[in-house]
Amino acid sequence: MMLPIALQAQNYAEKYFQQGKAYERVGNIESAHYYYMLAYRKNPNRMDILEAYARTLALTGKLYEAAARFRDLLQKKPN
Repeated sequence: MMLPIALQAQNYAEKYFQQGKAYERVGNIESAHYYYMLAYRKNPNRMDILEAYARTLALTGKLYEAAARFRDLLQKKPN
């Protein structure tokens, strides 16, 4: 039985997010950033994914894009 496309994307987003967290825990920020980016592409509306992606953008020196993603985060959750 095939899952609906949206549900498949959510599953991939979660897997990529967990992989990013694992890399971040061991200090591999470049790899963490890569997996957070994949997760963000699959589900750009998840706040935890967006926050992790923005944070690693900043940590990898991509400051303009990080600022844009942090603005997105603030617009989605202003408090």
